[in-house]
Amino acid sequence: MEITWDYLAGFTDGEGSIGIVGRAPRVTWGQKDKHQLEVLKDFLLKEGFHPNFYYVERNTPERRLNGIYMMNLCRRDEVLRFCQEIQPRVVLKILQCDIVLKWLEDNPRQCHTAELDHRLVNRYAEEGYTQQAIGKILGCSAQKIAKTGKRFGITFHQAGGKIENGKHVEAMNKSTYALHRQEKEKTRQCPGCGKRIYNNSSRCHACALKHRHQIKPESFMASNTKSVQAVTNPSVEQEKV
Repeated sequence: MEITWDYLAGFTDGEGSIGIVGRAPRVTWGQKDKHQLEVLKDFLLKEGFHPNFYYVERNTPERRLNGIYMMNLCRRDEVLRFCQEIQPRVVLKILQCDIVLKWLEDNPRQCHTAELDHRLVNRYAEEGYTQQAIGKILGCSAQKIAKTGKRFGITFHQAGGKIENGKHVEAMNKSTYALHRQEKEKTRQCPGCGKRIYNNSSRCHACALKHRHQIKPESFMASNTKSVQAVTNPSVEQEKV
């Protein structure tokens, strides 16, 4: 069977879905027959797409009979090209195509996709700029700067030390690093008992309860069952007498 764009548009009309899932556009097909989706997958691969093919099991005793094979397109540029191809061909999914194309136009890609000039990155690294500062200058993330440095063998200054305006002014030597670790360990110790605590905590759990009991003793009255007096039923007491 020869697959064409007209056939794929008709198949998408009946067995597919086009829409926005979360914060990303997606085209999805589902079939009980695995062979049908495999034929469509081969056609999409020849056209330069990268479809995802997987099997979804149902939570029933007869999973093999109730499971379904799924295939979708998730890449932004591929969804855009697919909708542009089938929009003049579909009958039922015209509105969905228009919604996805409008959403792609109103929500441009936010990440920096252009190839970085590694010579420019190397120059900023030699001048002492941090990876985060280089990313702000070039309009991309620090992770992309780190990947570019790893790819082209760019050496960045060691983290730590004194930084001014995104530049390493003074490197952190061994004595400075030791003092830094000591100060950091002090902030990770409970002031009451000296136990190690989390970075965002001020006291350990036991000392926090003691401190709360000192400043707000009334907050323990409702939860402390020992402090609640037993209430007797007068009718039961009379029967005993």
